[in-house]
Amino acid sequence: ELDGYSVVEGAYTTVYNHMGKNQLCTVVAFNKENETAAHNVAMQIAAMNPIAIDEDGVPESVKEQEINVAIEKTKAEQVQKAVEAALKKAGINPS
Repeated sequence: ELDGYSVVEGAYTTVYNHMGKNQLCTVVAFNKENETAAHNVAMQIAAMNPIAIDEDGVPESVKEQEINVAIEKTKAEQVQKAVEAALKKAGINPS
């Protein structure tokens, strides 16, 4: 059963059909021919299972989640730096 499809246009297109089973296939288009690069990109896309092919295709919920992860990571890094600075000021080596 076909899950979905899109029209792909380009000067050079190639298809990757994982293990020849027609269950996982990708098509990529390039503006010039480079068979090896095209095959490698098509295979990488299949392996990564991306949620989008460009920023515009990323759902807002995913963007918000990634922003929240970055904020929390930054907070943790700032706390760690503050602790290290306080220990250094107190003459304690945090290592």
